[in-house]
Amino acid sequence: PLRIIVFGDDEPAYDSTINLDRHIGETVEVTGDIFTIDISRRRGETKMVAYLYVGSLVKYLSKQELELTAEDVKAIKRFVNHVGADNVVNKLSDMFATSVIGYNTVKKGLLLCAASTCTDKTSKKIHSILVGDPGLAKSLMLKEAVKLVPNSRYESVQFATGKSLTAIVTKEDGDTLILRIGPIPQAKGAIAALNEIGRMNHEDQGLMLDTMQEQEFTTNKFGQ
Repeated sequence: PLRIIVFGDDEPAYDSTINLDRHIGETVEVTGDIFTIDISRRRGETKMVAYLYVGSLVKYLSKQELELTAEDVKAIKRFVNHVGADNVVNKLSDMFATSVIGYNTVKKGLLLCAASTCTDKTSKKIHSILVGDPGLAKSLMLKEAVKLVPNSRYESVQFATGKSLTAIVTKEDGDTLILRIGPIPQAKGAIAALNEIGRMNHEDQGLMLDTMQEQEFTTNKFGQ
């Protein structure tokens, strides 16, 4: 495995070391130099490890913020004036998931879910569950929903567990503890679309109740 050493006086690699835990498991881009170092402790033994010395600011790929320009604001106002203020949601539902004909009530619900996304835990979020017979494009609409908000995740969970969807602590070679996070925390501030959740057992479904209500969860393994 590649070990990362972070340094930098003028431009620290982490934007805030105090809140570093908020970025656990996120995909990042770093630039620096890779060095191979001999860490063997015995004579005649060679144990080489690759280290990446990071020299520039880390870019968090999950932080894809949408910025509205002045032209965007003008276009939105023209759209509202064209369709009417009372008909905006209906028109947006017609424009969403155009490959699926009808089901505008379902589309409105998914649009409201997208509109309620944010990282503020004091703001309550809207959760939706799609129930119906096979072949009603439920999975397709979930895949379309994750395109609405950056950093969203789609996961088919019929063979998943509640822990794999949230977080797991594993022990690797050398007793190294690794935190592996699932699609739910990866989609913080966005949409976590879980397909075929009805095929999960009730115990695993129960593990996600705190996450849905409190917008946070805890995990404990190996004392971590």
